[in-house]
Amino acid sequence: MALRKILLATLFLLLSTILTFGQIDSVHAQSSFYENIDIRVTLNEDGSAHIVERWKAHLYEGTENYLVKENLGKSTIENFTVTEDGQQYEFVDQWNIEASKEEKSFKNGIIETKDGVELSWGIGEYGTHEYVIEYTVTNIVKQLKDSQMLHWTFSHEGNKIPRSNIKVEIEAHKELNDKDENIWSFGYLGNVNFVQGNIIAKNTSGLATDDYVMLLVQFEDGTFTAKDRVNKKFKAIQKDAFAGSDYDLPGFFGFIFSIIKTGISFLIFASILIVLAFLAKNYNKGKLTSESPRTFRRQYKEEYYRDYPYKGNYLHAYYIVYMMGLSNFNTLLTAVLLKWIHEDRIQMIESTSGVLRRTRQTIHILNDNIDRTSLEGKLFHMLKSIANNEGMITDRDMAKWADRNHRKLHTWEKSVMDESTRMLKNENFLKQFEKKVLIFTNVYFRLTEDGKELEKNVYKYVNYLHDFSLLHEHEAINVKIWDEIMIWAAYLNLTSVVMKQFAKIYPKYLEETKFKEDTIRRTRHMTSTVEESRRKSEQRARSSGSGGRASRRGGGKSYGGGRGGGVR
Repeated sequence: MALRKILLATLFLLLSTILTFGQIDSVHAQSSFYENIDIRVTLNEDGSAHIVERWKAHLYEGTENYLVKENLGKSTIENFTVTEDGQQYEFVDQWNIEASKEEKSFKNGIIETKDGVELSWGIGEYGTHEYVIEYTVTNIVKQLKDSQMLHWTFSHEGNKIPRSNIKVEIEAHKELNDKDENIWSFGYLGNVNFVQGNIIAKNTSGLATDDYVMLLVQFEDGTFTAKDRVNKKFKAIQKDAFAGSDYDLPGFFGFIFSIIKTGISFLIFASILIVLAFLAKNYNKGKLTSESPRTFRRQYKEEYYRDYPYKGNYLHAYYIVYMMGLSNFNTLLTAVLLKWIHEDRIQMIESTSGVLRRTRQTIHILNDNIDRTSLEGKLFHMLKSIANNEGMITDRDMAKWADRNHRKLHTWEKSVMDESTRMLKNENFLKQFEKKVLIFTNVYFRLTEDGKELEKNVYKYVNYLHDFSLLHEHEAINVKIWDEIMIWAAYLNLTSVVMKQFAKIYPKYLEETKFKEDTIRRTRHMTSTVEESRRKSEQRARSSGSGGRASRRGGGKSYGGGRGGGVR
């Protein structure tokens, strides 16, 4: 009996131990991460800022959170408060890093370091909590020789806790806009823009340990009564910030920097090619693993598909032809313009003007009866808005329009892509997947079996267009159908190829088609003008401070910068 009791007691102790360690392991198996960090910065007229940060955190380790604030200059951090799920923390004058988790619970404090300060607050129970951190930064706006600036790091590199979504919004006593202010951001994948009188920076991909969120804002002189004077002109600050970034420096510095950057980029590119060539031996090339388009190469030699590879609206196939490396904004716009010519909505005209008799391409709007809600309709009425009283739009008008509206054009192309993926999913050509890297979720698409068949038919249709004259020797000639084929040819960047094929079979095609050779050339010239103007405008806008894509690196030595943060 005694032996039985001993065995039962031992078994009970063993089970208890297993369950206890199992629970501990299950807690520590969960990874900590910050789901959302929302930083609201209110700039005061005296050059100080009130900052409110809302953190949705999932924490399963450490005893405290902390923020690093270094290189403060004449700035100070004041009025530091914290709440957790609505409960106010107690401020501790002498913060003890070595205190236990229980001792730090619902308490916060400031640690002075040789380079600045650390804002610390305790971790109560492990799990999901919302922290609201508030503090004031004095003299955050600096007075320069020629203007004023904010140059501040809001989220630091060296943070070992993944940051999934981060947003910084800056407001002031006046409306902030691209006429009076210039903005740049550094250290992350994302954007910075002027939005309804504020500046908003947001990431588009989770921040890794070495990522950071740094903003550089230039204000007109006198915007704030800034007291912290920096004996530099803004151009010197900008030069340091742009070093190592992908922003273009203006003038001579930009020229020199571009040469250096090009040389370095070439060496890096060559190295990457060598590595990729080595890895390619063990890589499954047929497997679509990236949302980046491939370089198009013809396949299925002497196999043909004689009908349109996609039966619905040709725009809905954009994802597939884009990923194949066949289509892009330029070919998309060419196809749309040719479709409108075919439908007698527009006419493409060539003329000469000026003392130098410069050749000018002009779109003449003939019929504007088109659904405004469709993607084609939205683009059509964007173009119509720049036509003169006679309904004429010159290539110069188009270039200026693309320069001013590059964001609208990018948004329109993105809408085409979004509608394409939605329709292809609905028709079972695509499946959507989510891939997690740490706690970051990336959405990507894979072709279904039907989708692979559709892609195969596109390859075969390209072969068909290349060999059209060989395969149609005994078939009836129908110029109207051929014109419809030409729209798809433009979509796939094959107008020159197809024009030659049609001319071989029926030389009079060039006389009877709505797409005379000059019309094709004029249309392609027009779309190239738009694309070039759009591309230059996007880069110029980013570098000039109008907002746009953030630079992955660079930014120089900002105020409030440093390394570290997270939990410890």
